[in-house]
Amino acid sequence: MPAMIANVHLIYAEAKGMVAVPAAALGAVAADGWRSLRVLGPERAAAERRF
Repeated sequence: MPAMIANVHLIYAEAKGMVAVPAAALGAVAADGWRSLRVLGPERAAAERRF
């Protein structure tokens, strides 16, 4: 009897017009539960954003 394989993709949330960011790019979770990410602003200067 041959083995069976199934590929499953679950989507638990969806947002239009958002940028996908790899989890590896995110900072560690801070003590207050927030994470940080460095982004380029309009002047091309790096700024930290917390979320």
